Amino acid sequence: MNLHIHIPAASNLESDPTFPMPEDYNYWPPLVAHYLKKSRLIEIHCWNDERQVIDELKELGVFIVEAGENMTRFKGDMSDEAADFLLNRFLDGEGKFKWFSVFADHFSSEHWATEFIIEAADAKETERINSVTPAETQIHQF
Repeated sequence: MNLHIHIPAASNLESDPTFPMPEDYNYWPPLVAHYLKKSRLIEIHCWNDERQVIDELKELGVFIVEAGENMTRFKGDMSDEAADFLLNRFLDGEGKFKWFSVFADHFSSEHWATEFIIEAADAKETERINSVTPAETQIHQF
């Protein structure tokens, strides 16, 4: 079963409607750690004007870099180093999520970790997702 998960934006929409921000991103590590363990590949998308984020990903040295017209894509094998980076260094200095999109084998995260598509095995896994996401989170099965 596939799930579409929408994390409600709690702030920032008045000052910057292009960057939805939830109250916090505490849900990110427990939500994605489970799927990163199962993933073989990872892909991260950033807007080209996010130079600091792009430079940081390049410095990590574990991704193939593909620069497009508006977006830079980082692709690579899932490694312990990549997983650690994704789970522990996902916020910038302003508390914003760093990457516009993150794709792995069993999940995708888009719009700065406010929307997810997840392959959930069963109802127990859906309950686990509910337990780590904010109370107002909308989860739709398809």
